[in-house]
Amino acid sequence: MNVLLCICSLVIIITSVDAAEVLSSEKVYVKDLSKRFVKLLEAEIQTCVTLVSTACKKEPMLKQLEVVQKTLSAFELELTPDCFTNSQEYTGKRNTTKSGHVCQKWNARAPHEHSYNNFPDGSVDKAGNYCRDPSNSGAPWCLTEDPKTRDEDCSVPRCDTL
Repeated sequence: MNVLLCICSLVIIITSVDAAEVLSSEKVYVKDLSKRFVKLLEAEIQTCVTLVSTACKKEPMLKQLEVVQKTLSAFELELTPDCFTNSQEYTGKRNTTKSGHVCQKWNARAPHEHSYNNFPDGSVDKAGNYCRDPSNSGAPWCLTEDPKTRDEDCSVPRCDTL
């Protein structure tokens, strides 16, 4: 089993090196690269889980795979440029304001009431507590969880300034 884990680790490292070579040899958007990298790693990890699960109990490996997949998702979010071209179409995952206030969920009515329902996510529930621009103010913003601060802009840059 240890041999299989070592082989799987080696395959994942080689895949990572291949992804790094792609980055240095091609002009690709970081978002595209991160998605390709995550897909490559997920495929390699799934192959390793299949190999290792024949030599040991499958359940612990599936839990490890789940942890790795969550880590890869977080990695992809970090690599994906978080910017907007049209503020009303912004669907990023930023959920804090410029000064650090946590955004209130859009489907909540406390601590701040509102009647906004124009979200690019398709619904107030899917908009979660992410920065959005339902009022067409020109930049993503949110209501805050702070009763003393109703709303505030989020520090999401315009894509053309990156």
